[in-house]
Amino acid sequence: MEQPIIFRYTERQTRGKAVDDFQTAMLSARAFFVEAQKNQTLAIEAQEASTPEAPVAGPKFTTEELEVVEGLMKDNEKWMDPLMEVQVRLDKAGDNTEDPVIFTKDLNERGKLLQTTVCPFLFFMNELISRFYVLSIRKLLEHLKLSNHRLLLLPLLRVRRLLVPNRR
Repeated sequence: MEQPIIFRYTERQTRGKAVDDFQTAMLSARAFFVEAQKNQTLAIEAQEASTPEAPVAGPKFTTEELEVVEGLMKDNEKWMDPLMEVQVRLDKAGDNTEDPVIFTKDLNERGKLLQTTVCPFLFFMNELISRFYVLSIRKLLEHLKLSNHRLLLLPLLRVRRLLVPNRR
């Protein structure tokens, strides 16, 4: 007899955070998707303009990968929009006896699925950026060693120790 009351109370208490987490996941996915599309467009244009003597790398992500992310985002929006309208009306009415329309469990599952789809792509991009940064510092260090700029070299060696773990 108490179970429906406890369920509604628990849902009411946890739904706000679940909605915020879901919206954050959607915004992150949207930001990734927009940037990945820009990258893909630029990479395709660069490939078309490249010559066999000066080849250009292709896009970071395939069209199929981007379609999966886009499909998940569209599916989540189709699912969320009508339910959210009803849920907002229920919340504004202040009627705590009605069952919720959007469940915390569903929001968490959909948000987690979206994050697990997008996160490997984001990890790949962050890994590329960090590798490029470490490599550019190494090149700078080599240049400074060759040009005998010893005063500039010391602070950069400290930065290098922070960025590149010791391999002993």
